[in-house]
Amino acid sequence: MLLVPTFVAPSPIAGFGLYAAEPIPAGTVWWKFVEGFDKVLSPAEVEALPPLAKSHITTYAYLWKGCWIHCADHAIFTNHSDHPNSYGIYPNADVFGWSVTKRDIPKGEEITEDYRTFCDDWQSYPFLIPQVNGAIPMNLGAT
Repeated sequence: MLLVPTFVAPSPIAGFGLYAAEPIPAGTVWWKFVEGFDKVLSPAEVEALPPLAKSHITTYAYLWKGCWIHCADHAIFTNHSDHPNSYGIYPNADVFGWSVTKRDIPKGEEITEDYRTFCDDWQSYPFLIPQVNGAIPMNLGAT
């Protein structure tokens, strides 16, 4: 569940991205898995879904520790960066974790994470290539 104000807008990284709607200080927990809001699905549950629902999960959820984790809000638009401005914390190697900003994120900057640190299937992502694709601030009328 998102814990800070955000918005979704086109991303230079991929499709749409999640952006800070106001400045977020370094060390801020900006997302946390909340049972009953966010969802954990087994591979069997995903396979049993109708095709459009299955496509949604395999596109917008992430595979972690053999389960699909689906964020129930706009956190699904968090893009990968080789130089992310946030990171995930998963105590006891659990799927129920949270994300923290590595540094101050100004209003209008895309919030990113390194998918390689929490996605079991990151090698299958075609955009994870050996190029720099860091977070790029966007001027979307933010002051």
